[in-house]
Amino acid sequence: MTTVTFYYRKTSQHLGKARLVCQLASTAYRNGHKVYVSVQNETQCEMLNQMLWTFSPNSYIPHTSMTDDQDPDLEKFPVVIGVSDPPDKFNDVLISLHDEVPSFVNQFQRVVEPVDAHPEDEAKAKVRFTQYQSLFESEPKTHYI
Repeated sequence: MTTVTFYYRKTSQHLGKARLVCQLASTAYRNGHKVYVSVQNETQCEMLNQMLWTFSPNSYIPHTSMTDDQDPDLEKFPVVIGVSDPPDKFNDVLISLHDEVPSFVNQFQRVVEPVDAHPEDEAKAKVRFTQYQSLFESEPKTHYI
């Protein structure tokens, strides 16, 4: 069964949501999970790729960006950032940066939804929250950080 968790930022900061994604990916990696970070466009992909190298001076997160013709090695790169739908072998943790619930959420054991402290982002998250409730017939978990 898929579990869904929303992580709401209490305050807004420059690149706050991107930093939150890096923190969530780092935590999942340190706990032995394979993570697919699904982004909306190449700009988001490149920004997160760069931030994962620099967001914490004391941690290394082995990661890569996935292109349509690439099949990344999950043992070498347990964190993968991609614009396209993930291959079937991705089934552990999904961090979604989409405005809508992605069509492939069912293939993951856990879905993580980072939400920034902006009214627009919070409003979109409420819609996704309701969609997840209907899709999985259970209420997503919520954390405020």
